[in-house]
Amino acid sequence: PRAPPLQNTGEPAEAIELLRNNLDGVRDVAYGRLTAEYYGQLTDLHFAEGDLEAAERTAQQMVALDGKDPHWMPLATAYRVLYLSAKRKGELGRALNYMEEYHAADKTLVDDAKAREYAMELARHQALEREQQAAVLTHQNRALTAEKRALAESARAMRLAIVLMGLAIAVVAYWAWHSRRTHRVLRRLSPTGSLPGLAHR
Repeated sequence: PRAPPLQNTGEPAEAIELLRNNLDGVRDVAYGRLTAEYYGQLTDLHFAEGDLEAAERTAQQMVALDGKDPHWMPLATAYRVLYLSAKRKGELGRALNYMEEYHAADKTLVDDAKAREYAMELARHQALEREQQAAVLTHQNRALTAEKRALAESARAMRLAIVLMGLAIAVVAYWAWHSRRTHRVLRRLSPTGSLPGLAHR
């Protein structure tokens, strides 16, 4: 969870008062990230109002927060305000130290942003790759289905051709056998030979 964004309400004093009134309750929750968000907004608001002492105080509270994470935006905000405040006061040594801390924190945020962008790009690429693989598999499955169907049709046609061929051979063999049988029967029944009028010897 984040603190409600109050910097752009147009009423910095009211925003500061609202954050201060809720700060004790936020501390009691003992959730570091939420507390850091409150400190970060208070620091920005005080600095925008020109109250350097209050800005430095909340920034120091942010920097001293137990369990702070270098990847938190409020930490970079705190170091930026401390650097600018020290620079305005002419405390160049402190300004240089805070500037280094600010740049380190800001670099961490930039690296995090790049890492998130890379992770998102990688996720998009992997999703696209999976979609392409799915499309290829679908195409292959369709091709295999069509090939199986064609092979089945070819096998059925082959079986039909074999059956028809066998039937034709059986018919021809039957008529050949029937013709020979009929010829033998007629020869036995005939009283004459091949020449008309001549009896068989």
